[in-house]
Amino acid sequence: DNGDWSGSFWEPDAKDKTPWVEIDLGKVVKISQAIIYERGNAVRSFELQNMAGDQWKTFYTGKTIGSKLEIKLPKVTTQKVRLVLKDFSKVPGIYELVLL
Repeated sequence: DNGDWSGSFWEPDAKDKTPWVEIDLGKVVKISQAIIYERGNAVRSFELQNMAGDQWKTFYTGKTIGSKLEIKLPKVTTQKVRLVLKDFSKVPGIYELVLL
């Protein structure tokens, strides 16, 4: 990641214009759903990306997250997933990113 854990949520550095947090699942798995919990309702646009070979590939683009967002995904097979925050109204906070 490129920010700090602040209490029980991840918060990027205030100067970072495209912050992200990465999850390594430990092995290659299939995911078909993501649940994101946000603090502050600041996110205006975001992407979910997976590592495909040695490149990050966007497999979902969204707008607001809010306190809880459940997303049905196209089946993605990956070991690493990254949440990239593209636009936000103030410094966002992410409580949790669940991948199923």
